[in-house]
Amino acid sequence: LSVANGNTGSFGAAVLADGALTATDVVFRNHSAGSNGGAIRSSTDLTLERVSIIDSSTSSSGGGIYQSGGNLTMTNVVVSGNGAGIHGGGVLFSGGGTVDIGYSTFTDNTAVFNTGGFMLSSGTATIDNSIFVDNSSNDPGSYTEDISGSGITSAGFNILEDYSGFT
Repeated sequence: LSVANGNTGSFGAAVLADGALTATDVVFRNHSAGSNGGAIRSSTDLTLERVSIIDSSTSSSGGGIYQSGGNLTMTNVVVSGNGAGIHGGGVLFSGGGTVDIGYSTFTDNTAVFNTGGFMLSSGTATIDNSIFVDNSSNDPGSYTEDISGSGITSAGFNILEDYSGFT
């Protein structure tokens, strides 16, 4: 399934999820949102498996995904070419729950201020067997360009250009 070319002045140009959502074998491409979540904006549990989130953007935070509640599980997910006008070019998680990322790739995502790849602003995250390269931000400050957040743990076998965001 391919979902492409959504455009909205508010949240989540492809998906605005207020209930638990599972997406499997889906490509989200070329979405644009005026507020958080270029492709996906979720406020509850979100599970992605074999999903690509490509070339989406927001003038706010979470160019690919912005999640403000629940838990996030990403397995075999590609997050590439997304952009945010503020924070979290690929994904911004501020839900306070848990994030599990496995066998996923974050590349070529950008943010104007902090963290081009994956940004955890609250909660905890465990990441394994994943790649974070060529993500950027114009003003990284105290954040890294690929990944940031104080509650992130590497379970091993990750490739990062800048690994200072891991514990």
